[in-house]
Amino acid sequence: LEFNYKKKEIEKIEFLKLRNYTNYSKEDLTLEVIKKNMLDDEKIIQKLMELANSKKRVEIVHRFMGKNEKIVFLKTVVTLMKKDNSKIYCIGVNENVTKEKEYEIIVEALKNSSNVGIVIFREKIVYANEYICKLLNIDCKEIIKYSIVDFVKNIPANEIYDYLKKRKIGDQIYLFRKDVEIVYKNNRYFLDAHINTIMYNGQYSAMAMVVDTTLNTKREFFGKIISEVSEYLIKFSSKRQFLDKLVSILHKFGYKIYVKYKNFEYGEKLVEIDSKDLLIKGSYLYIPFKDGELIIYSDYKNEFEDSLSDEYNRLKQLIEYANVHIEQTMFLKILKAAVEKSYQWVLITDEDGKILYANNIVEELSGYDKTELIGKKTAIFKSDYHNDKFYEKLWKTIKEKKEIFEDLFLEKNKDGKYFYLKLKIIPIEEEDNLYFVALGLDVTEKIKLQDALIKDELTSLLNRKGFIIKADEILSSDYDYALFLIDIRNFKALNQVNGNIYGDLILKQFAEFLKTFFYEENLIARIGGDEFAVLIKIDEIKNLAVLINNLLSKIKRLDISVNIGIAIYPKDAEDINDLIEKASIALEYAKKEGENTYEFYNAFIKEEVENLINAKNIIKSALENDEFEYFFQPYFSLKENKIVGAEALIRIVKEDEIISPYYFIDFAEKSGLIKAIEEKMYKKIPFYFEELK
Repeated sequence: LEFNYKKKEIEKIEFLKLRNYTNYSKEDLTLEVIKKNMLDDEKIIQKLMELANSKKRVEIVHRFMGKNEKIVFLKTVVTLMKKDNSKIYCIGVNENVTKEKEYEIIVEALKNSSNVGIVIFREKIVYANEYICKLLNIDCKEIIKYSIVDFVKNIPANEIYDYLKKRKIGDQIYLFRKDVEIVYKNNRYFLDAHINTIMYNGQYSAMAMVVDTTLNTKREFFGKIISEVSEYLIKFSSKRQFLDKLVSILHKFGYKIYVKYKNFEYGEKLVEIDSKDLLIKGSYLYIPFKDGELIIYSDYKNEFEDSLSDEYNRLKQLIEYANVHIEQTMFLKILKAAVEKSYQWVLITDEDGKILYANNIVEELSGYDKTELIGKKTAIFKSDYHNDKFYEKLWKTIKEKKEIFEDLFLEKNKDGKYFYLKLKIIPIEEEDNLYFVALGLDVTEKIKLQDALIKDELTSLLNRKGFIIKADEILSSDYDYALFLIDIRNFKALNQVNGNIYGDLILKQFAEFLKTFFYEENLIARIGGDEFAVLIKIDEIKNLAVLINNLLSKIKRLDISVNIGIAIYPKDAEDINDLIEKASIALEYAKKEGENTYEFYNAFIKEEVENLINAKNIIKSALENDEFEYFFQPYFSLKENKIVGAEALIRIVKEDEIISPYYFIDFAEKSGLIKAIEEKMYKKIPFYFEELK
């Protein structure tokens, strides 16, 4: 290598041997190619200047872009051979250190990760990254004073020491430990740990990569308590029995308990609490219930967390439910018959569908408290997904035939969210009264509710909601898209003349036509009764025009006619809802032009459509309120010097305001509403003749 240190420029490179780290041949590696692909040229020049200034040898780790465009890390040792007034002459040896450098980058990234903890330890901890120190609230300089045994509580110390002994001699042992319990300053954490043997500062060490699972582990832990409590909910005939069992379960899971119910008191009350609400205070949990209170104590300061309030409320609901259940002894026989056949959801109603009883799963799935459900009808869960025929069949089966009805129900909870229930509704006659017991299983996840909600049942296309969701995911400012809103003309008339079955067949056939005409990657949906939407990516408007003409040409063969409104993204709108609105405006304009027409959105169209909509509303109101009146423009004969006739004009009179035909007559004529106006005004003619007389 020849380096001009006055110009700070490499002037010549020749290769004596080539290991081909970069996939370049010896001939390819010209000076120009080398300079172009050196990614750290400033660092290299700086090191060469050190040789020029006095050093005999330098080591440079630098990046080079290979012929396959992959970056290679090279460690180059350059030795000075000769120096003159302007140049130095050197020999360099390159070594491929790509793997080592990549490992170094990966390790550095892990050490600085805000999501993964790194702990390196031998007999004592020798390194912990910021993630671990922050989690435990300990100084990183302080943590190296401890052994790993000082923190880990659910793995025996002798097991850890035995493990470290094997690591010390270099045994490559990989371990995964789930929910490793860590305790520091009376705070408890749970970690998932992946442990490997590594070299650190020249010695074999154990490196643990850990992830904080404290919240999930606590949730599972408390979930087990709730599950065990749930098992005993309906087994006790007194509240004392239930509370005794609750205390024993909580003791089993390592908690100290204070409970008071009326005259019954158990445990020591360590804190005074004046609250009617659930309290979460780190080392204790306070749960009030009717006529009593429960305090759960922990040895750990961070045991109870606000983020787990849903779990604590579930336990509170279970306790409240137990109280209500025991009080409602009048329903024990019915409840027994229902539970023997139940799944999870248990709901009891009278013969009119009024809710008499709901279990905790009903409360959990529906979001309603029991007090909100009792006395209400089951329609409170209605999602409007099922049609009238479905409910007619249901009531006929359970009320008239007194037979079990079983089907899949799509219901809606208090927050408006949908859930699926596989329900069995059992009619039970008791003392001349008819009750219905609904036993159900939540199958929401299994049938992928989200997919079900975004599909149109009739055509299997996306529905409006699904179209908006999918379009939001697809639309990108990097491309242009066209939204087609396609409306089948006179569809209501087709339905009225031929019946709903024929109308449904037309919709299905048209949906199949759209699926065969457009490509799979295009988004197709039925977003209204007779309205379809198609979202396509476009490159040039002229290609779009060809597509539209082909589409209309093929639609004409289907014995139906359509109108199409088109809006362009992002030119006309920057989100799907706005784009649909713009395409709707264009569609309204297209409808005015007759069958098999299309229009693009623009501001003038919008203004005209809005005027038409206003005109429609004006006419509708005037017809309903009988506000059309005749105004007469007289004909005067100069010859006879008298009025000889009059032209009858119509106006809309609203209180003291007279509305000119300018605002409504054009729409009335084009829409066909002029006939309704003529019929109404024709009936008024005799009255006006009487007035004239």
